[in-house]
Amino acid sequence: MAGLDRRLSVRELLEKAFGHIPRFRSKDELIDDEFQKFLLDQKPEQADRIAQMRYYARPISRTQASGRPSTTATSPTSTSIRLSG
Repeated sequence: MAGLDRRLSVRELLEKAFGHIPRFRSKDELIDDEFQKFLLDQKPEQADRIAQMRYYARPISRTQASGRPSTTATSPTSTSIRLSG
């Protein structure tokens, strides 16, 4: 687990503990899987642009992993509230 490039979910930990998955997948592997799901769901008509879409998807995830501000909106549940007192 030393070389993992992301946080693990409790589900992944349990699946690994009970032998349902052989290893933890990297962030790039998960991005590739999600991109394949996107292609199957959306069925883009311009096949020549698929490589461009894939190229665009990777830098976004790398920016979010680096801790730099993302250009995407954050959900209200991800904000923290500081209580004083």
